[in-house]
Amino acid sequence: MRRAAAVAAVALGLAVLLAVSPSARAGAGAADASRRLRCGDAITRSTRLTHDLACPGTNGPALRITRAGVVLDLGGHTVRRSGPDTGVSEGILVEADSTVRNGTIQGFTWGYLVDSGQDVRLSRLTFSDNENAVYNRYGSATTLTLTDCRLLRNGTGLASEQDAGNGAFRVRSSLFSGNRLAFAANFHSVEVDRSTFSDNALVFWCPFGSVTFRSSLLYKNEVVGQVPLGEFGYGTCGEARFVSTVVSSNGAFGPAGESAWKPLHLVLRDSWLLDNATGLEARARTLDVQGNTWSGNGSGLHVAEASSAPTP
Repeated sequence: MRRAAAVAAVALGLAVLLAVSPSARAGAGAADASRRLRCGDAITRSTRLTHDLACPGTNGPALRITRAGVVLDLGGHTVRRSGPDTGVSEGILVEADSTVRNGTIQGFTWGYLVDSGQDVRLSRLTFSDNENAVYNRYGSATTLTLTDCRLLRNGTGLASEQDAGNGAFRVRSSLFSGNRLAFAANFHSVEVDRSTFSDNALVFWCPFGSVTFRSSLLYKNEVVGQVPLGEFGYGTCGEARFVSTVVSSNGAFGPAGESAWKPLHLVLRDSWLLDNATGLEARARTLDVQGNTWSGNGSGLHVAEASSAPTP
């Protein structure tokens, strides 16, 4: 049984890694025009970047998208911070429904920043060495879709402004590796499909939102999830859901001192939980656990009475 589970884990892992390799998917059509953009430019029509862009990280964003329907194609180039770390640097700021694709964003306090827009999209991008790679600052009911991207060595991969940005993060065929926190489900639902999380300090934090993993791989992370109850005095993680997902060789399911997961609803279906250093402690109002393979973990699934949800 253990051998069969291990084979399944490796097979799924390879499939996911292939899905996020740069050559795995063909690019979409070209942006309307190539332009020699400069630091601080506002973009009002679809544009392809023609060169690497190094900006000092002061006096506003490196680039700003201000009109709906714009496609910014980085053309395989890098937008990066060139000056000292000021703690307030902005890479690409968007103020309308738009798409950014095909390049690298590196070294900013906020690599990609949403101030407005209900449908914003990122594809075939690498975010590296940013404090916050992708951040919803003021977007209300914003759906941000991340496809075929890599988030590497960032402080936080996906996050939002407390009580200001809200909506959904949709993650497709992407890789999160070496981040302190891969993503925060805070006033957001986070839906992950066919993606890989490896070597992160913490994969997810769910203080006030929901988390879904489907057909994904969580491998060799220090901690899988932090799922508190009563964060900020009122926060609840509505649901943590894992379907057809491999959770393998991680240091712990929950952090020391807050190891129990406390969502309102916990779903574990048809997944493989293999060779993790600890077991999973669940304090949920409802549990749906079926069709999983557990093998080689520090212990199994521990279920305890759920705490009362706080009243806002």
